[in-house]
Amino acid sequence: MRIHYAFLAFAMINFLAACTSSPKVSNHQEFRESISAHTTGIISRIEPVVFRLAKPSDEALPSGTMAKNTVFTFEPNIEGNIVWKDAQTILFHPEEGFQSGTEYTVTVNLSEVFNVHSEQETFVFQFMTSDLRAQMTLSSLNYYRPLEMDLFQLTGELHLTDVTDQSKLKECLEANLDSKQLNVKWYETPKNNKHRFKIDSIPRNHLEQSLSINFSGKDANIDQTFEEVLKVPALGDFQIVSTEVVQEPEQEIIIKFSDPLNPDQKISDLLQITDGASFKTIISTNEVHVFPENKLSGSKDLIISSGIQNLMGFASETTLTIPLIFERIKPSIKWNDVNKTILPSTEGLVIPFKAVALNAVDVKVIKIFDDNVHQFLQVNDLEGNQELRRVGRVIRKKTIELGQTGQIDLRRWNTFFLDLTELIEPDQG
Repeated sequence: MRIHYAFLAFAMINFLAACTSSPKVSNHQEFRESISAHTTGIISRIEPVVFRLAKPSDEALPSGTMAKNTVFTFEPNIEGNIVWKDAQTILFHPEEGFQSGTEYTVTVNLSEVFNVHSEQETFVFQFMTSDLRAQMTLSSLNYYRPLEMDLFQLTGELHLTDVTDQSKLKECLEANLDSKQLNVKWYETPKNNKHRFKIDSIPRNHLEQSLSINFSGKDANIDQTFEEVLKVPALGDFQIVSTEVVQEPEQEIIIKFSDPLNPDQKISDLLQITDGASFKTIISTNEVHVFPENKLSGSKDLIISSGIQNLMGFASETTLTIPLIFERIKPSIKWNDVNKTILPSTEGLVIPFKAVALNAVDVKVIKIFDDNVHQFLQVNDLEGNQELRRVGRVIRKKTIELGQTGQIDLRRWNTFFLDLTELIEPDQG
């Protein structure tokens, strides 16, 4: 009997699971006469859901008018507003945003917008929201007031994979100097995924201290915790705090000291790069910027001799050898302007671009014909490049040589120009 009861219980569990499972996703091809496009893939938690009909709806109202709240059903449930964007497009705006990292199933009641056959009264589709993750970057310690040595400040930034409320992030970050909690000030930012903060008035005393920045994302629904620890040097402890190799936009070495430096000293005499590489230097408060005259690559040693003076005239007493790695910049290309959309009315049709570590670039012109523009915009905005083979055809190819004159150092970022008049003829209209 126990076996029969166990089997019955197992069957009941399966039955309940089947009853509560999400509706089956519809086959888009079967609805192509009614439905043109809809949200799919992974979206931001604040992005509206877009549902576009293949033809104007019988129930369409002026743009911005609320649609019937029975048009969409979400699983899991989410509160929001359903509005007509135009006669063929319905938008759903989540009231407080979707839950991050969640799959949503949307059932569309087509009978609310069309006269349709009974077997096509509902259409089901799915999308997912981005996982919410955080990454923190910190500057080096800087002086709160120029040329004063008793207070530091630190700036940082939280980079998120999606948009979230800054008020929640404020509860996630904590700064402590040894055992004393410090105040974290936040820069007000519009809704985006970068949030800047500052910790100022970090006192410097006669003993070295530890500054810890702790992040615990629970209050912002971020499943992450991490910590960064920096050393705050003691007063009178004149030392090198950090060294950094910067490759772009110009190669340089930044040497940061614990104290402001004497700007009148000839510091280049106290620095040396192995292999005798020549360089120029600039002193900026407590930093020395070293600019190699020729591009460096591979491993080099930076020798910092004793005798470097702080603003009070105290000189460093030790000579340090610091290993540095100058990585070759990988071949890369990018547009000068963030906006890559070129309108037919653009005069000249000449656009700048930047390239590094490349001798030439291949240019392909893909034309999206009028009949396919609608398909292109289903998965792209005007600057998009997704699924181009589905909607376009390559009409021109050209290779542009970048180093023909021999007078350009291609190992550095350089600006070049592409004249589109040699490749395309803008359509009329």
